Amino acid sequence: MEVLSDILDCIKFPLGALSIIVFVVLVFWLQNRSRKALLQQRKDLRNEIGKSAVMAPAVVLSAKNGVVEKSRMWVTFTVEVQPEGRPAFQATFKDWVLLQKRGFVSWGERHEEVGQKIWVTYNVNDPTEMILEHYDVDHRILMGQKAFEKIYERNKIIRETGEEAEALILAAEDLNLHVKLEKEFNPAKGHYMLYKVEVYPKTGDPYKAEFQALIKTSSLPKFEVGKKCYVKFDPQDRSQVCISRAME
Repeated sequence: MEVLSDILDCIKFPLGALSIIVFVVLVFWLQNRSRKALLQQRKDLRNEIGKSAVMAPAVVLSAKNGVVEKSRMWVTFTVEVQPEGRPAFQATFKDWVLLQKRGFVSWGERHEEVGQKIWVTYNVNDPTEMILEHYDVDHRILMGQKAFEKIYERNKIIRETGEEAEALILAAEDLNLHVKLEKEFNPAKGHYMLYKVEVYPKTGDPYKAEFQALIKTSSLPKFEVGKKCYVKFDPQDRSQVCISRAME
C-alpha cells in the first residue's frame, strides 16, 4: 500500500500540470475556431451586400470588453440598428476592435462607447449575423476609399484601351481622402484629386469632362489649373476620362 501511495504521489503533480496544459490548449483551440468562424462570416456578409446583407448605421447601447487576442480585443456590442427605409431594431453581436484604434485594454463595461455611432453589416434574413464595419468618424474616408478603388480600376482600363488627347485643366480640388493602394501607390505621398478639364480630341469638337485621380505630391505642380496635360477617354463614352501623363 505504501508503494502504491508513493506512486500516486509521484504522478499527482504531472497529472495536474497535464490538466492545465490541456485546458490552455482547449481555450486556444476554441478561440481560433471562433476567430475562423467570424472571418468566414465577414467574408460571406460582404459578398452578400446588396443581396441578403446590408450595411447600416447603428447607435451603441452598451459595449463590454472580452478576451484580448494579439492586437485586438473581442467586444460584445448591443446596438440599435437604423437601416435606411427599414424599421430600427436592437441586436447584440460580438466582434473584435483593434486596441490601438479604440483603446480597449481592460475588462468590463465600456460606458464611453454608449451613444457612439458605428456602421454594421448584417444579414436581413437573420439579423443575428452581424459584424462591425467601422466607427462613424471613419465613414467618409472609408467610403471614399472604396469608391475610389472602383474608379482606380476603371481608369486602368481607360489607360489601356482609350484614345489620348490634350486637355486644359479648368479646376482642381483636393478631396482630402486617405486612399490605401499599397501595391500601386504610396498613399503617404499622394492626393485624391477631382479635376475638371476641357478635352481636345483629334476628331470632333472640344468638350468638358470631370474625373478623379490619385496624384503624387511631387507631380501636383504639373497638374495645376491653367496647365495642359494629356488625358485618355473612352471612344464609346467620352465622359469617361482619366489622366494619361503630364504635358512637360
